[in-house]
Amino acid sequence: MKRLVIMAMLLALSLTALLVGVAVAGPPTNIRMSDAPNGPEVTKFPSGTAVVYYIFDYTDMEAEELKVRVYDNVGNIIFEQTKTYSGSGTESIAISPSEGAFADSRYVTNLYLGGYTEEGFALAKTIIWEVGEPIPQPSPGTVEVPAAPPRAGRGNLPFILALVALMVLLIAFVIWALRRALAAG
Repeated sequence: MKRLVIMAMLLALSLTALLVGVAVAGPPTNIRMSDAPNGPEVTKFPSGTAVVYYIFDYTDMEAEELKVRVYDNVGNIIFEQTKTYSGSGTESIAISPSEGAFADSRYVTNLYLGGYTEEGFALAKTIIWEVGEPIPQPSPGTVEVPAAPPRAGRGNLPFILALVALMVLLIAFVIWALRRALAAG
């Protein structure tokens, strides 16, 4: 019986170490629009603004695709960038119109996370911002979108493997304990 307790403790410690060592990338954080490359959040820009910045932090990513798309007030895409991120850091994306300055209007910037749907991307964050004095509408700001469900892709593979290993070890332990109990009784 003493051996059984020792084996159970060793198994529990091994599984804990295995699960603690598994790192899964989190979604981008500290997402904001700004008037400077690493500036504070700004959602109202003055008339004549020629460039704005979309800024976010990312952590422990492994070849994760993110797409940033900016829409004008009538739904036309005026900017789109898809990029693959690995590691951790801060991204500052300069956004400007095709020529001159942004028209006085309301704009929407969406951040999409890659690999969550068959179409490829899932909406993660929406920011509504404006330049100048557009037509009165609901006030600009950040719209929270529910987080996309975890995907069974590259970012979760270590976690899935750890769970499979845990299940195999637990099944082997139960079989061993049952054999031991039957042999003793």
